[in-house]
Amino acid sequence: RAVKAGWTTSLDTGHDTRGEWMAVLEPCLENIGLLFANEAEALKISGRPDARSAARLLLGLGVKTVVIKRGRNGCAVFDGEKEIWAQGFAVEPLDTTGAGDCFTGGFLAGLHRGGTFLDAARLGNACGALSASRIGSVSGLLGYQDTLEWAARHRTNGG
Repeated sequence: RAVKAGWTTSLDTGHDTRGEWMAVLEPCLENIGLLFANEAEALKISGRPDARSAARLLLGLGVKTVVIKRGRNGCAVFDGEKEIWAQGFAVEPLDTTGAGDCFTGGFLAGLHRGGTFLDAARLGNACGALSASRIGSVSGLLGYQDTLEWAARHRTNGG
């Protein structure tokens, strides 16, 4: 119903302890605008050996955009036409609990504010890094403008 109403949908996967990855997800895939998965989840879901081939499989099954969270290495965004590999930020991780969720929230906030996929990826990476840099899942987070300023001042893991 959400898709028919013109809404953008998103799904952030979680670890499947039962091994039912595709049995559960496949019926939903054609209705997912943005699928978020960490790299290990993407490989398990798809049965593919790398992020690119995992994303291609998921796109072929109807997902509009696949975002693969790569931890300290940032993220990769695939939409069928292009792919974006955005570097993560260099921080000393103290607690990674919730960092992936903070990444997803930052990515969606970036899109909601009119950003491109690259803008959203950079904001998501900053939110994930900020989360991991403090004890507690959200204690390191900053407001939107402060996060942008933090990202502008900090180097990525790529340089």
